[in-house]
Amino acid sequence: MHAPITGNTDWREILANPGERDHTVQLYTDEGFLTNAVAHYAAAGLARGEGVIFVVTPEHRDAFQRRLVAEGLEVAALIERGQLTVLDAADTLSKFMTHGQPEARLFMPLVGGLIDGVAARFPRVRAYGEMVNLLWKDGDLPAALRLEELWNDLGRARPFSLHCAYAMDNFDRATHCCALQGVHHSHSHLIPVEDYARLDTALSRALSEVLGPTGALVMKSVLVTRHQSGSSMPASQAAMLGLSELLPTAADAVFERARRYYEAAAA
Repeated sequence: MHAPITGNTDWREILANPGERDHTVQLYTDEGFLTNAVAHYAAAGLARGEGVIFVVTPEHRDAFQRRLVAEGLEVAALIERGQLTVLDAADTLSKFMTHGQPEARLFMPLVGGLIDGVAARFPRVRAYGEMVNLLWKDGDLPAALRLEELWNDLGRARPFSLHCAYAMDNFDRATHCCALQGVHHSHSHLIPVEDYARLDTALSRALSEVLGPTGALVMKSVLVTRHQSGSSMPASQAAMLGLSELLPTAADAVFERARRYYEAAAA
């Protein structure tokens, strides 16, 4: 189990300095947050001479490359010398899917071979992939989670860091009670929002209004302790996961208020 992420731990630090077998996951509804995070993750590795692999959609490929160029990186030259590898997510996914499921015997040599090729030329490898998100968007969460398992199997055999992202609304209780329960157990770290401190403030205020000040303090402590396994995450995120399980009716009201306060604080 990884050490808990506190409200003072910046996700930028997590993505800039991942462990060699870290498998981080980001939730997003804002494309700008996604672009910032992925470019930060990639740029940090490229600046250190590491090899970086993108398995992405064409739209995100263009957005990420524009951001890297804006940060002063010569993307074309990086691709030319093989330090940056860019693959199409849908095309790559199609090469190891059989009867609607990821097939290990096809995935391992394909993706494992890709990582091995980059690792042979560069001291470390970091990858970012969107294939699981394509499966999630198609409504096939079981296939996405199976693919996460294959990535983790690959990570146990080879040292590389992996970042992925799901287009999920973190303030939607359905996300917590269904998809996120499976997703967070497949990852080392969960990055649910851009600003952890703002999430904590918004959630604390919402809990206090719905449950009362005393009830909110007690319940938040109980909820956090329910999620001591799976991925490291901010305490407020652990509380949100626990709330969706224990008090689903209250969770609807809390999440809606927390969303409002979180967005208002950004403005």
